[in-house]
Amino acid sequence: MGYTVACFDLDDCLIHEGFATAIICEDTKTILDYLKNLKSVDVKIALASHNEEALPILQELGISTYFDIVLGYYDESNKVSHLHKIAKALNVGASQIVFYDDVQVNIAATREHGFKGFLVNYVTGVKLEEVISRFK
Repeated sequence: MGYTVACFDLDDCLIHEGFATAIICEDTKTILDYLKNLKSVDVKIALASHNEEALPILQELGISTYFDIVLGYYDESNKVSHLHKIAKALNVGASQIVFYDDVQVNIAATREHGFKGFLVNYVTGVKLEEVISRFK
């Protein structure tokens, strides 16, 4: 396994927003449990979101403690600045981070900077198989 950080976008990857209360995607809890069990081999879990309410949403859903780092701030660019800050905070290189997002422009930009990006279906959110295949 060459990756040490699983990094996720929040909206339409781990949760669906736009409701009175955010709705957790079908596989989110299973994915977080799976990755938590890999922490014994030093896998970290990160969140890179343009949603400034990311941490309160995670707390409300009871899943904030799974994350080693949460960055929720808006800028007009893609998620590259988020991922560079995560890499620095966790002391890893770009090639060690797998990033899941539902926006193609974010995936393309992060790949240009050496991160491994995977496009997520915004209807379903991240699926367990997509994580297991990269973190066996």
